[in-house]
Amino acid sequence: MLEEGKRLPMRLLLLALVTTVGSASAADWHALAGPASRAVSQARSESATAAIPQIINGVPTSQYPAVTGLTIWNPNDVVLCSGTLVSPSVILTAAHCVADGPVAIDAVLFPTPTTRATYAAVAYEIHPEFNFPDADLAMILLEAPVVDVTPIALVGQAPRPRTLGTIVGYGQDGTGLVGLKEMGVVRLKRCPRRVPALGLRRGALARAICWRARPWQQDTCHGDSGGPFLVGNTLAGVTSGGDPNCSGSLSWDTSVAPFLPWILSRLV
Repeated sequence: MLEEGKRLPMRLLLLALVTTVGSASAADWHALAGPASRAVSQARSESATAAIPQIINGVPTSQYPAVTGLTIWNPNDVVLCSGTLVSPSVILTAAHCVADGPVAIDAVLFPTPTTRATYAAVAYEIHPEFNFPDADLAMILLEAPVVDVTPIALVGQAPRPRTLGTIVGYGQDGTGLVGLKEMGVVRLKRCPRRVPALGLRRGALARAICWRARPWQQDTCHGDSGGPFLVGNTLAGVTSGGDPNCSGSLSWDTSVAPFLPWILSRLV
């Protein structure tokens, strides 16, 4: 684990018993929404659900309907993250968003600019090699397929440095607000081998994609964790972490390409 204050997973913290679902394929799905946890979930306030985790200096957008806002109910707090629908029933997000043993997860999508749909999750799975920031990926299984939103396709190979891409999320924007889907454009740079100032060990970003935003440029921030880095119409990265001030020394996503076999084996 990294020193507190050194790393910055891009989730937003607002304020159990987890059952493992066995399968022949040895998938480590953890079940959600038992009777007790569902009662807690149903008792939540509308204000908390509405405050879903914006992109720093981002542009509000009604595009990217497959980008989801996630409200993650842990035993003692609520975490707000973002995610991407990668099959009708599965959302890809960051592992650190669900690393505290959630008891319930709600996903909000906007199939049209004026239509909001909420889906409860029934299970989640963290990549078995997760050791922040490496392999910072998790899958969330929804209670029912999403029928009115097209999932985003996965990239075939990792994007190279200097590639332009789109970041999308529901996290904190430059004014400190949350709850609005925003997008921005960044240009990738080569990931550093180590970043002592952020507590990143040598090789920690070997399977990541990185960029450095100036204070006036667009960047990810708290609550954008798990959201996509898009190259064209494909998902190339999953927002993981960055500078504690949200725009400065470094931001990074987990690269999707190295983990394609694991991701594809979990799609339903």
